[in-house]
Amino acid sequence: MDSTKVQSWAKVNAAVITSIVVLWITIAVTAWISINKNQGYLVYALDDAYIHMSIAKNLALNGVWGINGGMFSSASSSILWTLLVSLIFYCFGTNELVPLVLNIIMATAVLLVVHYILKKYFINGWREGVILLSIVFLTPLPANVFNGMEHLLQILITTSAVYLAAVLLEDPSFRFSQKTALIMLILSSLVTMIRYEGLFVILIICILFLLRHRFLYAVFLGTMGLLPIVIFGLISLRMGWYFLPNSLMIKGSWPEFASFQEALLALGSRIGLLLTSAPHLVFLAALVFAVFHYKYTNDRTFWNRSTIMATIFVGSTILHLSFAGVGWFYRYEAYLVAIGILTLGLAARFDIPGSFEKISLLRAKPTALLMILCLVTLLLRGVSAVSSIPLATANIFQQQYQMGLFLQKYYTGAKVAANDIGIISLNGNIHLLDLVGLADMETAKARRADIYNSEFIYRLAQSRDIEIAMVFDSWFESSGGIPKQWYMAGKWRIPNNIICGDDTVTFYSVRPSGREKLVKSLRDFAKQMPPEVIQSGEYTIGNDTIGQ
Repeated sequence: MDSTKVQSWAKVNAAVITSIVVLWITIAVTAWISINKNQGYLVYALDDAYIHMSIAKNLALNGVWGINGGMFSSASSSILWTLLVSLIFYCFGTNELVPLVLNIIMATAVLLVVHYILKKYFINGWREGVILLSIVFLTPLPANVFNGMEHLLQILITTSAVYLAAVLLEDPSFRFSQKTALIMLILSSLVTMIRYEGLFVILIICILFLLRHRFLYAVFLGTMGLLPIVIFGLISLRMGWYFLPNSLMIKGSWPEFASFQEALLALGSRIGLLLTSAPHLVFLAALVFAVFHYKYTNDRTFWNRSTIMATIFVGSTILHLSFAGVGWFYRYEAYLVAIGILTLGLAARFDIPGSFEKISLLRAKPTALLMILCLVTLLLRGVSAVSSIPLATANIFQQQYQMGLFLQKYYTGAKVAANDIGIISLNGNIHLLDLVGLADMETAKARRADIYNSEFIYRLAQSRDIEIAMVFDSWFESSGGIPKQWYMAGKWRIPNNIICGDDTVTFYSVRPSGREKLVKSLRDFAKQMPPEVIQSGEYTIGNDTIGQ
């Protein structure tokens, strides 16, 4: 390829090249700051990332989907991500760098897919650059890279599925046997395999195919979307677990009301909550709806790609906000934010009749207000996301990572109870009792049956022959607190907590005979603890080397 062709190619693809370079530089700088902050360790911003790796490691080494050795546990709501990480572990060995490398690849692929879609709409130059950089920082991609989880793969697969569905729905000469239709069927399964919220997207797409009078294809599409969930659910039932993963059964939003009045009150409460917890997504969905509703009222054409994508986005957002979670370090709704930005960016084509410049001032006021609210909330979220990554990784390093190192050094092979199970199950080499219930069915059933209390915890720990417990005391206050029979040996408290479930983890000796060992082990380990962590309890008494 001669220099002229290279220059021409670079000019045509300048926006996507720039956005990828900016993404990589942001990741590199953030990684450098985080690693230096964490004594040379690469640490993810969420303990949940290590839950996936723990299951993947167990699957690769023992052929079992679970946290503990040869025991099944339905603790992951991402079938595809866990399988992918497990496959890499099986081929190349367990390595904590795997999620980081995968997520850098996925984040780059997201920008390439969006670039491809924008080219189809002849959006290039500065407009394309603005859209791509918005997806980088407002989704935000860097934060999800350091989450170490499946959300970037979710964005990649779901964005591809939404666009492909729009292509098929727009096509008046649609044929079931065409290549694109077959690819869409595969994507339907992948959308739900990556995260169960993908069902929202597939449901809206199926409804649109039904409205388009493509009934058979809608049935096949819905079946393919449900297939991975049904297969895993049947396996889970056979192993004595719930049909859905415990994370969904315990954390999911399941509205319950006995009357229409209660339903209205619940709806009002939910709307108020969303305006405080996810205003960026509410305003983004409202803005997309307003822009494309204006387009429809002017040209009365619904079955075009941009309007179809907008419909899928708004419908999926409504379902997600109604039944799923938001937040928790910018991840749960990231796929919707990315699709929303892309969909809104299609308006940069200026194919809306009359274009934005010609909309009357009176009619533009509500849209302008929505645009300002949307931009402000997304920008605040984006700035917060990038700036908080090093602190979030430091929180995990100072708390969960140290817990894993502590267990690895003093309690290898021991039976341990805990409420945050990621790093300690991956690196601790222990037999774990999950006191939250994500990876323990007895605990999950007790919580759902409302019989979970300190007496239940005590009896359960006794029956499992648990040696020590590492817990957040605040998590058990509503259940009557930690069993009084347990002996408290010490506490670690981290500063400036923004990501851990509590800033203080407490260590208990469950067996009376284990008290001395726990105190001695904590005292010895204190020498290598990060200096920022405030230590207290019996093991610190009379030890001048421990900071208070």
